[in-house]
Amino acid sequence: MAELKYLSVARLHGPDAGDFLHRQLSADIAALAPGDASFACCCTAKGQVIGLLLVCRQGDDFLVAGSAELLPLVLARLKIFVLRSRVEFSVEPGLKVYGAESTPGLALVGTFQPAGLGLHYHFSQEPDAGALPDDLFKAAEISHRVAWLGAETTEKFIPQMLGYEEIGAVSFSKGCYPGQEIVARARYLGKVKRKPVYRPDH
Repeated sequence: MAELKYLSVARLHGPDAGDFLHRQLSADIAALAPGDASFACCCTAKGQVIGLLLVCRQGDDFLVAGSAELLPLVLARLKIFVLRSRVEFSVEPGLKVYGAESTPGLALVGTFQPAGLGLHYHFSQEPDAGALPDDLFKAAEISHRVAWLGAETTEKFIPQMLGYEEIGAVSFSKGCYPGQEIVARARYLGKVKRKPVYRPDH
């Protein structure tokens, strides 16, 4: 497994944690059972992606991994909308994220696989002296259409421009979330003129 130093982790917990994330993010968080995971977008009101998130349900809590550059910004924005929701945020600096492509027999506690993708993400507080460099896993992510935004690319694209609907990060059947009207309009009116092109042979 590779240690993914480019990702940071936060934990959301409380009776309304799942409902809160469902209302704020682009994916169907309400459909996640314990042990499930999904990619999701945190968007502006104009539908621009602030950051891609990996949302993992751990019991009644939710582990949220995102770009180390952008996760503080994403959390600060989410906190604006807490209002009366019974949800608490805690940054988990000691929790490391490891990644591996699908491997038979990989069933470690704290490992999540976003539906339909051949990628495993493992959360652990124990350092792994044998962890591989993360560049190979990042290449595997890109081959599976997973691309993390950074400081230079945040709030520049709507989800479809990044192909995020193809990795399950966008639900077009769930309820409203910030930017949902713009994202849906782009889908149903066919106005997305820019999309990524993935070439597995390169």
